[in-house]
Amino acid sequence: MDQSLPLSKLWLRFGGAMRIPINSAEDIGTAIRTARKQQGLRQDDLAAVVGSSHVFLRDVESGKPTVQLGRVLRILQELGISLEMDFPDSPRKVRKGPSR
Repeated sequence: MDQSLPLSKLWLRFGGAMRIPINSAEDIGTAIRTARKQQGLRQDDLAAVVGSSHVFLRDVESGKPTVQLGRVLRILQELGISLEMDFPDSPRKVRKGPSR
């Protein structure tokens, strides 16, 4: 799969559902923007439905990494997007940060 393609071109179909890899806040923002546009929603309309501002939604769609996760999850829910995590079969070693 060519990673240089726009995220909207990387959507994969599994049993009728779409799955995309998420590796950054930008990936989530792109997925939200794509789903919003596919549903014919404007930013201010979706923002109003989820109780947020169009500025917040713009920040999410542009990949701002410091947006509130709970509000992003509410947007995903409203768009009908479920979020799942794949855990590895065996644990990976996590690097320890500097001691405080």
